[in-house]
Amino acid sequence: MESPGPPMVAVKAPLRDSGTRRINFLDLPSEVKNLVYLYLYRDRTKRAINLCVLSPAWKSPSPPTAFMNTCSTIASELMPLYFSNCLFTIDTMHTENAQLLAEAFKWLKKVGDKSSAHFRRLHVIHDQTPFFQYEINITITEEKEVTIEEIKGPAKYLDMWLAMEGLPGGSRMSPERKDIYSRLHRELTDDLVNTLTHRINTNETGALGVTEFELILERISFHLGEFCRREDRKRRRRQR
Repeated sequence: MESPGPPMVAVKAPLRDSGTRRINFLDLPSEVKNLVYLYLYRDRTKRAINLCVLSPAWKSPSPPTAFMNTCSTIASELMPLYFSNCLFTIDTMHTENAQLLAEAFKWLKKVGDKSSAHFRRLHVIHDQTPFFQYEINITITEEKEVTIEEIKGPAKYLDMWLAMEGLPGGSRMSPERKDIYSRLHRELTDDLVNTLTHRINTNETGALGVTEFELILERISFHLGEFCRREDRKRRRRQR
């Protein structure tokens, strides 16, 4: 009987290099990188994003924000796309936002306007005036036109009062009072439009940045503060 001989052993040929190589993300063509950037923020274009997400202390950084923090080159490329295509909210109504918002403003100043001043849609909720919440949408077009849409404010309060006058037992607003609300709406809107139009026609990006954010809050506070002081003086005179 013949010996079965040595056992058969399968021998694998050594793997050859397929020719693939690593490519640094920054070396990719701009068109490819822009597709990656678009993928990062495309699901965020339909809802407002709280500006507080830009604060370094934000509890859960969003993918665009986290990606911006990887290196300065990516930040300078991604910011104009992300900021110009998404709607951001500045909310001073909730006190827990105050510190985060201040840190976000500080971060934007550190980055600089050239990279960060590209915001074109802004939702502002400013509620530092007792019993008077002011809420608007600001839009900057490619042609550098500024539009203001009031969501809550003097014009909406006036509309509410006028609607109540048509109801049984509804209270009536005096002509003087109507004029006060109408004038406040007109002066505040005109001031914001004129201030922002001047800014976007003189800054280097033609859009909004942290300097404009501070101006917006400052002008709103000024007009509503004047309104409340006048109301307070009238109330005190009536109490005498």
